[in-house]
Amino acid sequence: MQVETTLQDQVIKAITLLKKNYDSCSKEFIGDTFKIRESINFICNYEQLQGKYYRLKEVIVKLLDEVEKNNDQEKYAYYYCIFQEAERLLVKKGKNLVRIFNNDYNINASLEKHYYSKRITTAIFWVVEDKWLIFKPIWLLNNKEDKRTHKIDCPYSHYEWWDKYKKDYPGSDFATFPRGRIMFDLAKKEHVIFYDQCIRKAHIRDILDLFQIKKYRVEYDEHYSCDKCVQNKELF
Repeated sequence: MQVETTLQDQVIKAITLLKKNYDSCSKEFIGDTFKIRESINFICNYEQLQGKYYRLKEVIVKLLDEVEKNNDQEKYAYYYCIFQEAERLLVKKGKNLVRIFNNDYNINASLEKHYYSKRITTAIFWVVEDKWLIFKPIWLLNNKEDKRTHKIDCPYSHYEWWDKYKKDYPGSDFATFPRGRIMFDLAKKEHVIFYDQCIRKAHIRDILDLFQIKKYRVEYDEHYSCDKCVQNKELF
C-alpha cells in the first residue's frame, strides 16, 4: 500500500510539473525536467514488475499534450529528454513507447511526430542463447546533424561494453555470442545494420520494431562473427 501511495505521488508530481507555466527555458524549468525524469524512473521501474504501465502512460499522454502546445525549440530538447528517459528504461525490458500503447493510433501517431521522427538511433547488441537481446541504445536529436555526410555510430565497442555483462557469463567474451551494430547514414537518411549470420531474422525484426526503425539497409562485415562462425570457417 505504501508503494502504491508513493507511486501515485510520483505521477501527481510529474503531471503537476508538466502543467506549470514557464516563461523561458530557465534553470527552474531545466531542474523540473530532471525531477520529471526521476519520477518516470520510479514509475517505470515499479510498473515493469506489473507489466501494465498504466501510470507511465498517464504521464506520457500529458507530456505529449504539453509538447503539442509548445513551440520553443530549446524547451523541446528538454521534453525530448523526458521521452528518452522513458524509452531507455523500457528498452531494457524489450518494450518501447509504441508497444505499451498497443494499437492506440492517436497516441502512437503523436509519438511518431514528436519523438521517433526526430531522433537518430545507434546501438550495439548481442543475441544471447537465443532468448534475449542486450542493447546499448544511443539517441541523438536529429537537427543540424542532417547536413553532415558521414555515418553516425554508437560510441561504444562490443569489446569495451562486454565488461558490464561478463560476470553473468563466466568464460565468455565479447565475441562468444552473435552480435551486431546499428549505425545511421546521414547522406541517405537511413539506418545501416551489421549482424552476425548466426542471428535469426526474427531477432532483427524485433530490434527494428523496438527502436522503431523504418528505413534501413543491411551490410555485412566479417568483423561481426561470433566464435561459432569463426570455428566453422576454420573447418572449411
